[in-house]
Amino acid sequence: MQASCQRIPTRAVTTPQVCRTRIQTFLRAATKVAAFLVVAVSLVASASADETPAAPDWSVGLYTEADGEGGVGLAGNVSWYASERTEWFLAANYPDASDTLSGLSTRGLELGGRHDFGPVGFELSYVGWQDPDVVSADALNAAFDVYAGAWTVSVLGQTRQSDFETFTARALVTLRNGQQIPVAATANCSLDNTGLGLGLTFNGAEWGGYLRGMDYQYSDTSCAFDSPALERLEQTRPAIFRQFAPRVTSQLSRSAVSRIGAENALLENYWGTGVRFGAADSRYTWAVDYLYQKEYFAGLVGNTLSGTASREMNPGLTAYLTIGVTDSDGLDTVWFGGLGLQASF
Repeated sequence: MQASCQRIPTRAVTTPQVCRTRIQTFLRAATKVAAFLVVAVSLVASASADETPAAPDWSVGLYTEADGEGGVGLAGNVSWYASERTEWFLAANYPDASDTLSGLSTRGLELGGRHDFGPVGFELSYVGWQDPDVVSADALNAAFDVYAGAWTVSVLGQTRQSDFETFTARALVTLRNGQQIPVAATANCSLDNTGLGLGLTFNGAEWGGYLRGMDYQYSDTSCAFDSPALERLEQTRPAIFRQFAPRVTSQLSRSAVSRIGAENALLENYWGTGVRFGAADSRYTWAVDYLYQKEYFAGLVGNTLSGTASREMNPGLTAYLTIGVTDSDGLDTVWFGGLGLQASF
């Protein structure tokens, strides 16, 4: 389904009826999210009320989100603190944007661990995600941290392989030299990439903040066709691949410039920053975050600004409320909101 309000060269006028439809869609999704979290808050709060926790052995989190285009996302995480310096974690996410412009509904999983060696720390994790109709990806992420008081400097790395589901390609492809090749074949394609980034984090008693970014380098897209006449297209750059694989590239491009599902996009680069404040005598913490993302295939850009308020409900239980807005190529401004819980025990 196409987005309700789509950006075109001459900006379209959003009618009141269309906007009412978008608001109603958002409210329906938000109502389901709120009902789910109310039940979760009640159960966890009753279990942890009036308890004074020791150092936690476990941490469990749940976060859910909805946007004005009808997208809904759900994420959860479980951490086990094997020692004061060692953590093992499992995280999963399910962003459903099947009724929005991207049309993707992906499932993601991350499994990893981190250990502090005094002045330095290291983290390693496996990440896998897929949309059964479009793409499956496997990645290995790593981070090396150097601590200096309240400051942390991080070096970030990634290697990933993306395997596209078999698709039928029908197009007239124009090569860089102007030669045109007709394509009418079944294609099976894959794409490898690496990423390298840096991060800077400050964790003070009341104030905190971060700045991080990553740049990605991609190999040529590798394709196998059921037609031997297409050997020249077995290794292609994105400008060529887009011509005979628009069904694949257009969905992935649009997912990168929306909030829900952007975590599983193929990016050219990103950078983000944020600040948080929590007074020592208050149960509340306030945070503001900004994220810039540029996707790989078409170079679309997305900008997201969000604010989060968190409150310690009981010792070991914190609730989160997030409200934000995304502005990007190909879409009008889209608002989103989310609720979350984090429990330690």
